[in-house]
Amino acid sequence: MMNRRTFARSLTSGIGAFHSGAHAASRLRIGIGTYTYHNLSMGDMVQRLNALHITEIEMSRGEFMLMKPPTDDMCQAARSLFDRAGIRRVS
Repeated sequence: MMNRRTFARSLTSGIGAFHSGAHAASRLRIGIGTYTYHNLSMGDMVQRLNALHITEIEMSRGEFMLMKPPTDDMCQAARSLFDRAGIRRVS
C-alpha cells in the first residue's frame, strides 16, 4: 500500500528522470538510411529528407553498393546534391 510520502517520492523521482531524459533527447541526432527512399529519384529523396529536417544520412542506395561500384561522376553528383541540401553523409 502506498502512502502520501511514498507517492511524493515516486512522483519527484519520476519528474527528475523525465527531465534528464528530455535533456538527453535534445542532443540526439537522428539520421536515416537512403535505402528507405530507394523508389524515389535522388532529387525527390533530398526533398523528402529536407521536409523531415533530416540532416544526416547513411548511403545505402542500390546504385551505390559495392557489388556494382558507382562511377566517380555518380559519387560527385550525389555529394554535390547532398552538400547543397545541407545533408551530411555519415557513411
